[in-house]
Amino acid sequence: MSVVVVVTLLPILLSVVMFAVTLVSFVQRTGAVWTQVAMYLPFVALAFAALLTWRAMRRAETNWKAWAMCLFTVTLLIIAAFPPVYSLSKAMAEELCESAPGGRGYAGASLEAPGICDWARD
Repeated sequence: MSVVVVVTLLPILLSVVMFAVTLVSFVQRTGAVWTQVAMYLPFVALAFAALLTWRAMRRAETNWKAWAMCLFTVTLLIIAAFPPVYSLSKAMAEELCESAPGGRGYAGASLEAPGICDWARD
């Protein structure tokens, strides 16, 4: 249970922090626009919905309902944690590909580049 909480809670916390930072920037008119704030709204809403389904799971009358709510809660948590995980994995792949064949500063042919580099450079 604790591994799932740590693996999903940290990225969700990052999404919530990014939402709060862009919202404050939008309210104070220091650079963020509404579309940047709205980009994080679905993921923050999914995290809140996961809390609600977790609470419903704890109060379920039958085991079947509890398992169904558990599956729904985990699905919501995975979706809510997607943006930071995707962004960080793409950034790590880009850093890996800097020195890989075809990367910046590499004189070799780009046909030797690892497959992940094509994904990171898109």
